[in-house]
Amino acid sequence: MQGTKRVTIVCLLLLAVPLLLVGCEKGESDSAKIEATVREGMAAYNARDFEKCLTYVADLSEEKKATLTELLPGLRVMTGLVALERIENIDIGGSSATADVTGTAQGETRTVTVGFKKQDGSWRVLTEGML
Repeated sequence: MQGTKRVTIVCLLLLAVPLLLVGCEKGESDSAKIEATVREGMAAYNARDFEKCLTYVADLSEEKKATLTELLPGLRVMTGLVALERIENIDIGGSSATADVTGTAQGETRTVTVGFKKQDGSWRVLTEGML
């Protein structure tokens, strides 16, 4: 009887260890990573750290980076601080995703659907249609 228990425990451990390792490799969920992208990107924008802010943008060519580098300071003056209210309806499909992001700027609250692309293991904001 004890031998059977010991074999059962060893089998459970052999099954559990790979599952734990897979869980550790993945770390936080893609939804949590998308939320972090929005929060950290918005924090950088509010802090006027536009260089850091641009690290959260997908497919950033030198031309697009130059355009955004010129636009962001003026946009930040116009909007003032932007308060992130919520991130909802995250829909992930492979290496692309969308989420409804609600924020308040200049006393006006708006919700926009933001597109995301997974690049180099990180989720970044798509700017198509924004520029």
